[in-house]
Amino acid sequence: MTDLLAELPLVAILRGVTPARIEGVAAALFDAGIRAIEVPLNSPDPFKSIEILAKTYGERCLTGAGTVLDTANVDRVADAGGRLLVTPNTNPAAKTYRAHRIMRPFWLLTRSSSLRI
Repeated sequence: MTDLLAELPLVAILRGVTPARIEGVAAALFDAGIRAIEVPLNSPDPFKSIEILAKTYGERCLTGAGTVLDTANVDRVADAGGRLLVTPNTNPAAKTYRAHRIMRPFWLLTRSSSLRI
C-alpha cells in the first residue's frame, strides 16, 4: 500500500463526478501517476463510483471514500470495495470500527493524521 503513494503522495478527490464519468476521469488520473482516489460521499451515487473504481483498479490504486462520518457508511464503502477512508472523525471508537470493518490493509486519513491499518 505504501508503494502506491511512494512516487506521488497525493490523493485525488473526485467531488461531484457521476458514476457515468468516473472511469474516464480516473483513467486520466491513473495515467498521470495518481494511485489514490477518493470519492466524497456527497457526490452523486458515490458507492456506485467506488464500486466501479474498485473493480477497475483493484490493488493497483487505493480507492475509497471521503466525508465518512458514521459506521453505516463505513459498511457501505467496504461493501463497494473501498480501501481508503477520509474522515474528520478522530473518535477512537470510530477508528476501531473502521479498522475492523474494512478489508485489511487500508488507509484511514483524518484531518490530523494518516494511519495505515
